Amino acid sequence: SLDRIKSIGTGIYTELSAYASSKVISPTKIVITLSSPYRTFLDALSRVYILNSALVQAHAGTNQGQTWLATHEAGSGPYELTQFVANESVSVAYFKKYWGGWSGKHVADVAWHYYTNGSSEVEALQSGTVNFAEGLPSDAYSTFASKSGYTLNVAQTGVQLYVAFNTAFGPTKNILVREAISYAFNYEAFIKAAFDGYAVVAHGPMPSNFPCYNSSTPASTYDLAKAKQLIKEAHATGETVSIEYLPFLAEEKLGYELLAPTLPSIGLKTKPLGIAFPAYVNLLKHASTTPALGFIYEYPTFLDPNEVLYEYFDSKFI
Repeated sequence: SLDRIKSIGTGIYTELSAYASSKVISPTKIVITLSSPYRTFLDALSRVYILNSALVQAHAGTNQGQTWLATHEAGSGPYELTQFVANESVSVAYFKKYWGGWSGKHVADVAWHYYTNGSSEVEALQSGTVNFAEGLPSDAYSTFASKSGYTLNVAQTGVQLYVAFNTAFGPTKNILVREAISYAFNYEAFIKAAFDGYAVVAHGPMPSNFPCYNSSTPASTYDLAKAKQLIKEAHATGETVSIEYLPFLAEEKLGYELLAPTLPSIGLKTKPLGIAFPAYVNLLKHASTTPALGFIYEYPTFLDPNEVLYEYFDSKFI
């Protein structure tokens, strides 16, 4: 499984690039050799899915089984796939020959349902069609928090919503313009509107539940007067900034709707770019076509500073 990940070079491989080779010592023990020390390699192993090598090799095709695995499973865990309907549902049942045994304490059958919008998910939860749901729209938080028979579990995560600036072309090449825009965003109003208050303003690059987080790092603040002054200092009055957001993500759309009306008040014009993610990625291929601003989520894979400081901010990944 490790050799296959290395040869394919995609997915979790970005966290396993230091993997060189491994040697089987016994049926339950291997020795792994790295090409260089790598801080989060042990964390990354938790995301390695051990495959049935004989089954994958039998359906290898020309891409080491990637096509076949898109609609089949070849795992080694306690459950086996019983039904798969693309973009609709996945059903699994307990695998009676699982090497770890069956304690009887686990659920025998599990089914996941995919919902393309939050209202359908909320309706399924209210009707009892599903037992639990994750990723609910924030306007449903208060509903279930006060509803008898339901438990709202809001977890503190490492997920962060960024606004990425184009620092090479256009008005945002000027650091004063970037600072002005940061002052023109009402963070507290956004958290209330987009997350019903279940979020915090960032204090520096590290999520608040990560090691090395420092709450004394200054947070961004909302100050239209200062924003307007900075635009004047930058001689950028009347300049147009393009703002990218994903229309299907309510938080990004709300972020745009909150920011766009304030920019004219500090002297900037706005150009909305409500586009699909593939179209945004295509614009990012060249700095000259990259939007001035772009909303984008980042999902650290592990609870480790490396996943933020290295993966997001090391200049080798620009």
